[in-house]
Amino acid sequence: MRYFALVAAFLLAFLAGQSFGNAALLAKINAYFAEALSDPKTSAAMASAAFALLSLAVQYSIGTKQAIIGTRQAEASRVSAEAASLTAKNSGDRAITTMRIEWITELRKTISEYHAILMTRSEMTDDSYLKLSDLGTQLDLLLNVDDPAQKALWDVLDQIYRTTGIDARQKFDVDLILAGRAVMKEEWEKIKREMRGATVQ
Repeated sequence: MRYFALVAAFLLAFLAGQSFGNAALLAKINAYFAEALSDPKTSAAMASAAFALLSLAVQYSIGTKQAIIGTRQAEASRVSAEAASLTAKNSGDRAITTMRIEWITELRKTISEYHAILMTRSEMTDDSYLKLSDLGTQLDLLLNVDDPAQKALWDVLDQIYRTTGIDARQKFDVDLILAGRAVMKEEWEKIKREMRGATVQ
């Protein structure tokens, strides 16, 4: 430990001598250490102390680099986690948007078939009633009567079904088109908001 302190003192004095230009002090220190180094045991102890100092410096340097690397890895992990979370959210939004588009397509197709039968046939056959029953059930499942626009569309469709006579039913054409467009517009607005990343109820 004493030699360790000696080496440390020498190094500090050397630096101080170099910094302040004190050549006399540096010469005295050099002479002192030249005498000390003439003893093999002292030389070995000083070499060990110097090696210990060097090891500490190396360990400190490695530790600092490892700390920097650890910090960078932690930051990279955080960014990766945020990216994964955003990807998952976007995937979920796209899935919901796809389902809405499929729902709109299915609703339009079902209404078209329902409308074609009721607006073109003055006399209903058993097959016609069977098909209307099937389409009516599909519409009942597709439409949410708790939604005002969808409830209005369902009411028009039901009113057309309950009306007797093709001429009387055709009078509801405008009401049906307006109600259908209102529902489609509402859903397309939801899709646009979802594509922009907004939350839709």
